[in-house]
Amino acid sequence: MRLARIETPAGVLEGKYDDGTVHTDEGSYGPGEYDLLAPCEPSAFYCVGRNFGEKVDQMDYEVPEEPDFFIKPPASLHPPETPIPYPSFSSELTYAGELAAVIGRNCTSVSESEVDDVVRGYTILNDLDCLDQKRRTARKAFDASGPLGPVIATDVDPVGLEMETHINGERRQHDNT
Repeated sequence: MRLARIETPAGVLEGKYDDGTVHTDEGSYGPGEYDLLAPCEPSAFYCVGRNFGEKVDQMDYEVPEEPDFFIKPPASLHPPETPIPYPSFSSELTYAGELAAVIGRNCTSVSESEVDDVVRGYTILNDLDCLDQKRRTARKAFDASGPLGPVIATDVDPVGLEMETHINGERRQHDNT
């Protein structure tokens, strides 16, 4: 199943996404009857960096021995399929399409066997990065630096998913999980 959040004259609604139509408890909305929002509103984005081969090669990064974690704040949330405002403090903006696990409840210290119990589904994060900023917070944690969505897929296996990043219709990135 695919879940979406939309803005309608009736307000913000959630529902099942089916080929452009979103079915909510309040009714069904077809293309042109709603604005697509990010599929969830995370309290923070907990991210792992330098974990996709093509991006690591493209940026000439070394692969870390331990996972490289960072956090993006809620202000980084940006709707899918919406132009991204170019940050005024940077002249070197880049991107990385990432698979995002959407956690469906508060949790901590989750064991591998409990993962399926807490993951609501998966979506796509466009991890924007201002390469000309020296500090990671300035590079990664600015307003609209985390376009998310368009949907949460609840019934996918996250292993081996094909992912592509497109800029103005041109494929710029291709990898798999």
